[in-house]
Amino acid sequence: MKIRRPAFTLLEMIIVLGIAALTMLIGWPSMQRTIQKNEERQFWQTFRQAWQAAQVRSKTSNESTHVFYLKSHSQVVFSWASGTEHINVPSTLSVRRFNDIEMKKTGYVSPQTEEFVSTLDNTDYQIRIQLAWGSYHVHATQKKASGSHAG
Repeated sequence: MKIRRPAFTLLEMIIVLGIAALTMLIGWPSMQRTIQKNEERQFWQTFRQAWQAAQVRSKTSNESTHVFYLKSHSQVVFSWASGTEHINVPSTLSVRRFNDIEMKKTGYVSPQTEEFVSTLDNTDYQIRIQLAWGSYHVHATQKKASGSHAG
């Protein structure tokens, strides 16, 4: 006499796997976008930390720092006498304009503006070095989608 054990049938298993696959397929673009947004956020945070470290170096060690964009590796590089720091620019950010920046031993930086564009949400980022003594501000402007009308 055969004893029947409770179990999933092949059809039930295929239905459950199909639902799981459909859920993953629907959620994948949203998850990718979230990952890309986090990469951009991490870039700006790392840039701020490297900038602050350069300010501290100029005040405590009397070292100048050069900041430049390395297009071949898509990196922003902070370089000083005893080292360098490379910050990878995410693939969703393109550099529109980045002039070499020199933070002098005194902490002085010539006023200038560097520009990035995000392909994720069509945001323009401007790094505005205004105060000339090592301070900067990132100004983000999100462009309106083409074809939309203001009402």
